[in-house]
Amino acid sequence: WSGQGDLQMILHSHQDDFPRIVLTPGDVKETFELTKKAFDLADKYQTTVVVLLDKNLCENDSTVLFPDVTNVKIDRGKFIKEKVEDFKRYEFSEDGISPRSIPGVGNFFIANSDEHNEYGYSSEEVGDRNMMMKKRMQKLITCAQNDMPNPFVFGLEDADITIISWGSNKGSILEALKSFSNVNYVHVTWMNPFPAEFLSNILSKAKHIVDIECNYSGQLADIVKEKTGIDIKDRYLRSDGRMIYPEEIVEKLNSVEGVKKI
Repeated sequence: WSGQGDLQMILHSHQDDFPRIVLTPGDVKETFELTKKAFDLADKYQTTVVVLLDKNLCENDSTVLFPDVTNVKIDRGKFIKEKVEDFKRYEFSEDGISPRSIPGVGNFFIANSDEHNEYGYSSEEVGDRNMMMKKRMQKLITCAQNDMPNPFVFGLEDADITIISWGSNKGSILEALKSFSNVNYVHVTWMNPFPAEFLSNILSKAKHIVDIECNYSGQLADIVKEKTGIDIKDRYLRSDGRMIYPEEIVEKLNSVEGVKKI
């Protein structure tokens, strides 16, 4: 069966702090697009990128238009193909990204699992440690500024009732939305970095918010509270491995005060 119970684990399971980018597509088309994006982001930011998929997407049939790949460009980021004097593989930079070099051109460096200086030599100096941690974590800030789009809002932006969700719940929610005139849906496909400012603005406009997830605790709702301070108390959750069907979402929305049916 399927579920969405590992979101918080993907975001927070680690030894020490390090940047990771987490993408959560909601249908087959988004899966193709975000997987391609993940390869670009991994090259550009030189860090772990996770495409977190529901099993529902992996094991069900779906028909989509063949993607247009004629204009697809590969972004390798700061990728050096010639020899550089005094090459610093981990050079400190304001955007957090250091230059990479292709093997065989004479740019030698050391890679190990310990903290290091700009050349890669192990270092226990406080200055080196603080500089490298700042450099690595800056990647998420740069990524949020340059590459992270806003979540897509289906329906009126200023609707009275807002659904927030992620992953394969998308299809059922969009089907359910056809029955209501004052309900919109915020579909989150980036979990880290997280679009906190945008979500804060859109959710604060709603008179009522419903979180829909296939897990026991409402893990996205908890992230929203952590990042924006908005506590979504109305959570429609399922953790029995089954998908949430459109009819169930319609029934849930019918119980919300102020909902307007079409």
